[in-house]
Amino acid sequence: MRNAVQQDLATPGTANLTILQGELQKISFQNSENGWTVARLRTSEAEPIVTVVGHFGKIKPGEFCEVHGEWTESKKFGKQFKALHINIIYPKSVAGILRYLKSGVIKGIGEKTAEAIVQHFGDQTLEVLDNDPDRLLTIPKIGKRKKMEIIKAWNERKRFRDVEIFLSSQGISPAFITRIIRIYGADAPDRVAQDPYCLARDIPGIGFITADGVAQQVGIA
Repeated sequence: MRNAVQQDLATPGTANLTILQGELQKISFQNSENGWTVARLRTSEAEPIVTVVGHFGKIKPGEFCEVHGEWTESKKFGKQFKALHINIIYPKSVAGILRYLKSGVIKGIGEKTAEAIVQHFGDQTLEVLDNDPDRLLTIPKIGKRKKMEIIKAWNERKRFRDVEIFLSSQGISPAFITRIIRIYGADAPDRVAQDPYCLARDIPGIGFITADGVAQQVGIA
């Protein structure tokens, strides 16, 4: 991953946005109801750790993300980056992958296990976890039970990431994505695809117009 990338993004219907890429260091505050979050993001810019505010969903410290938004400044809070859209992305460098796995974001992978896995697979580590997890058995001290624990946690984390991507692709805002995942969990894509109007019935703040728009997106309306 390109650490600390900033560039202008011309997005239809919006002013030019700035893109930040980096590693989420800390969540200072998070509203469990709507996902509104104050977080610290490490980049390699001249100002390497920045305060980012916005609806973060299920992202955790140690994960890497791409944040689309704009800089704001106030007397009370100082300089902050207001996130309008956030994508979880995978690190690509060996050092980044190692920090990611050592962060504890994947249950079953502690510091020593992370070091062993990354030392064995290098920059192919995440591809192995995604596509060929049985290769974990080639690492000393990782047996079948440990492998299953790691892959279960990896797939669960990946599933929620895929849920967020699906809901975002339907034009649903990050604030509502958090509520949808809290109510439907990993079944959200299936529930929404089969009956988009459940959003208006079950999710506070989502009305018929929004649900109907999603229904048109999935070809039901």
